[in-house]
Amino acid sequence: MLQIETQSNWNAPKCFCDSCDREINEAKSAAVVFANFTQNGTRSTPLYVHKDFVHGDCLSQAESKVKKSGASPGWEELSTFLAHAIANVGMKAEDIRKTLDRPDT
Repeated sequence: MLQIETQSNWNAPKCFCDSCDREINEAKSAAVVFANFTQNGTRSTPLYVHKDFVHGDCLSQAESKVKKSGASPGWEELSTFLAHAIANVGMKAEDIRKTLDRPDT
């Protein structure tokens, strides 16, 4: 899940595993699991998890949870998901660089 964690009086957006609750700190080692093969316009809440080789069976647990809800699970790497989410809200690479490079105020 995406959450805000306060660190040294700063609000830090972070991603935590929906299976083991540990922080996800490497996008290529994580996945987003979702209900796949749904009808157009269907919305679902994805599960953010470590891939199975990172912390046990986090991805497998998330897929089981989706199956138990009656849906067919699908997943993609967290880095791919975030890139699409960023593009879908109209941000470009230069926007991200400008945001992250700004001096602290």
